[in-house]
Amino acid sequence: MFALLLSLIKAQSFIQYDISECIPIYGTDAFQNPGQVQVTLQPLKPNGSLALGIFPYLERNHLAFTPDPNFKDYLICNEDYIKQELCSESELGRFHIIRNSTAIQNDRIQWQMAGTLQASSAIGAKIVVQETANPRRMILKYPIKQTDFYCMYLSSNTLEDEQDYIVDFTIVNPYGYLPAIYYPALPFFAIMSGFYTFIGACWMYVSFRYWKDLLLIQHYVSLVIAFLIVEMAFNYSFFSDYNSSGRINYFLLVITVVLNAARNSISFFMLLIVSLGYGVVKPTLGEVMNTTVYLAVAHFVFGVLYGVGALISEDANSALVLISAIPLSMTMTSFYMWTMSGLSNTMNHLETRRQTIKLLMYKRLWYILMISIVAMLVIFTLNSVNLSYRNTEEWIVNQFKWRWFMVDGLLNILYFIVFSSISFLWMPTENNQRYGLEQLVEDDEFHVIHDEESPIKLRNLRESDGESTADEDILAWAEEEFKKYKNANDSEQD
Repeated sequence: MFALLLSLIKAQSFIQYDISECIPIYGTDAFQNPGQVQVTLQPLKPNGSLALGIFPYLERNHLAFTPDPNFKDYLICNEDYIKQELCSESELGRFHIIRNSTAIQNDRIQWQMAGTLQASSAIGAKIVVQETANPRRMILKYPIKQTDFYCMYLSSNTLEDEQDYIVDFTIVNPYGYLPAIYYPALPFFAIMSGFYTFIGACWMYVSFRYWKDLLLIQHYVSLVIAFLIVEMAFNYSFFSDYNSSGRINYFLLVITVVLNAARNSISFFMLLIVSLGYGVVKPTLGEVMNTTVYLAVAHFVFGVLYGVGALISEDANSALVLISAIPLSMTMTSFYMWTMSGLSNTMNHLETRRQTIKLLMYKRLWYILMISIVAMLVIFTLNSVNLSYRNTEEWIVNQFKWRWFMVDGLLNILYFIVFSSISFLWMPTENNQRYGLEQLVEDDEFHVIHDEESPIKLRNLRESDGESTADEDILAWAEEEFKKYKNANDSEQD
């Protein structure tokens, strides 16, 4: 998630681009409406002209270069090149293209300020002139009909060193301003918010139904579910706001970072104390509980520091990010090792005490954790294999459609599945107290409170050598005692 948030901070560059920036854009083949490239041009001179090219990534090599070997640059058609038959008159003022295609938009923009700002486009792009703006500027809109990874090129038609314009590129996808690489996050968090809300409603229903029998650990689960609903809502709000405004809301971003760090810390903490047997095997963890709280707080602080480091760093591999990741990885490793060790010890304890119902529950928890670890390794392997193709052009062009889902979406789905499984395992039921501390210890000696005046005398069913009496002996003893009791009652009546 933090890698995602770091990328989102960098996503500002997806709104205002450099002249050679390449970016994915969705078209009418994926949505009903086309995407759009908006070029905001602010002239610095009364008259001017520039060449603008929007090319699919795999077709960028269709741009021709100047014939001068000492000055390699993209060839913009002018009168001299027309005379040399290097380009045609129809390309005057535009980039010369070796091979054209329907996805390429190759334009010449001209303007003049004679009282009012006037502009023209060689390919008929829609132009909106903002005369009232200070300074005056014009916005050109280029529709994108084919989903692809597009590169934008811009160059002045003059050879003067002095810049004669200021230009910004704004990408508007069919669904809004959210960069195409993060579009899957928008419906994803909306759906996940619905799923967590559904789990919360189901949990609330069974909790109210068996309110008097709820265990302390189940109250904790209720709080975690409420927290997850809030976190998913903030995640969706962040992406939705970015999509509608085209600007990153830093308040929502910081809240999202903090909530994510808290979610991880709370989840690890809950899993650890359950694995140590809190509320089920032990009424209290004593000083160990304080240690688990300290570890959870440390993990939260390091998680926030890592998120903040990712926010303020310009490079995902910077020293600040890597240094802040070291203590976070240490606390995470501590959680994993302590949890698995505690779970193993708790299962051994339950097996020794022959508490089969609780043991079965903890074994299922063990299976869930093992499956989750295997799933994480599978996700890691898939991402590693995916990144191994990162230098191929096909990967560059297509990866934006599923990159976010591979990096962040799968982990969120895995978390949801694991959390849902554990919640189902701990769900309140009519037999809720069988997980409580007061459950009868099956291997303890039987201590039955009986009436002192009753002639039935219960004896210890455990043999002196520690082995339990056979079922036949128990039944025979019960029959014998019942007969004695019946005979005693008959005698009293006589």
